[in-house]
Amino acid sequence: MSEKDFGGMEERVPTSSEDIFHDTCEKIDKILAFKQSMAATFGGGADMIENSYRIIKEHSERAIKDEPIEAKNSEVQSVERAIDYLTDLQLNKPLTPIYKDLLFLLIPLYNNWNNNCIKSKDIGSKLSFLERMFRNSLTMEELFFVMRKLLHEAKKILEYSPPAFKLSRAYSGVIEAELNAEKP
Repeated sequence: MSEKDFGGMEERVPTSSEDIFHDTCEKIDKILAFKQSMAATFGGGADMIENSYRIIKEHSERAIKDEPIEAKNSEVQSVERAIDYLTDLQLNKPLTPIYKDLLFLLIPLYNNWNNNCIKSKDIGSKLSFLERMFRNSLTMEELFFVMRKLLHEAKKILEYSPPAFKLSRAYSGVIEAELNAEKP
């Protein structure tokens, strides 16, 4: 019996961690190729996310070849900013399919990079939080943190009062006073 007898099961199944890495990168590259969807979903952060992925991919490829990896401070900060950006997006925006697909692939890649190359407890904590938030398994303490952050954002929106709003409130007050004056 050949693979053709199974109706198209010709896709290669990754068997080693190196194969899984390359398979994951191939999928991420396909997602990143949708530039318009990336820009619509991630806004100005799309380039930051892609840059962090390129850094991690390069370091991981060097690790696979047993080459030494010396991450520059700027590279680590770039990846950390991307993680923070993804976390903020998760808190403040609806999750689109491209976000879910990309995050599903990026989180393990970021974790492996941190565990094998950087070994940063701060980045590890941020990734753990992002992953638990993504998988909807936050602790109560983390839920309180998220709620405080969202409450702070809501207060900023409510306090925002451009001059046009003040003028509208004054105009509404005048109209309401006129209407009340006409009542017998």
